[in-house]
Amino acid sequence: MKELIEQGKTTSLRGLYYMLKHTIDGTKEETFEEQSESDSMIEDVEVLLEALEMMESNVEEPLSPAEIAAYLKVSRRQLERQFRDFLKTSPARKYLEIRLARARLSVLRTNRRIDDIAASCGFASTAHFIARYRVVYAQSPQAESMAMQSAEN
Repeated sequence: MKELIEQGKTTSLRGLYYMLKHTIDGTKEETFEEQSESDSMIEDVEVLLEALEMMESNVEEPLSPAEIAAYLKVSRRQLERQFRDFLKTSPARKYLEIRLARARLSVLRTNRRIDDIAASCGFASTAHFIARYRVVYAQSPQAESMAMQSAEN
């Protein structure tokens, strides 16, 4: 599965999950060890997908990696290892990406105030939100919003 990610043969984790599940279900495993390894990988991906769904559902009040791991009944370290192995990032970094992506949609599609958007995406400080936004999108949310509004006119 890691090879599929590295070769760019699929674009989403859910796509990888279905590809892996189909491959395993469509072939007869030769040994108990191969079956166990495949089952383990499917379980890892299922946990990862559940963690991502939790993150998507809890943008306004972000959960800590420890809270997510406890809810999923895995150790925090195991969750971090799965994120590193499959997504090449940490749970905290991925959560930030999800929150910033949600914020960007609000910046581009609404006329809401920046401080409202920051709060609704789980940022305690508007200044911190603007700084993180600028690092990822190379401009401030205000600048991007103004550029979008001028492009529409």
